[in-house]
Amino acid sequence: MQAKLDGCGLAGIFSESRAQSHSMVSHRHRSDDEIRSALMAELESQCWWHSALAVVYVHDGVVNFRGFVNGEAERHAARVAAENIAGVRGVHDRRMLAADWNPMI
Repeated sequence: MQAKLDGCGLAGIFSESRAQSHSMVSHRHRSDDEIRSALMAELESQCWWHSALAVVYVHDGVVNFRGFVNGEAERHAARVAAENIAGVRGVHDRRMLAADWNPMI
């Protein structure tokens, strides 16, 4: 799968997911804070990640995304990034597509 957002290539993160497809099954216990720190470092290194649009929190090893996302390719890439972090037990992405949000003004 190759997808591009705003000139950013997402193919690299998708190919990483194939190489590390079992990283969610980790024998090393990591705290929620350690998982979040590792994930945020990865996300913030990606040109498609917009920290102003989303909140990320981790509870009992489950990563939760809230806020907005610009498209499904970006949503998938964030999920793959989370799944590749050791200690992650699951991912819940409840972000709304930014294009679907109509503020009441």
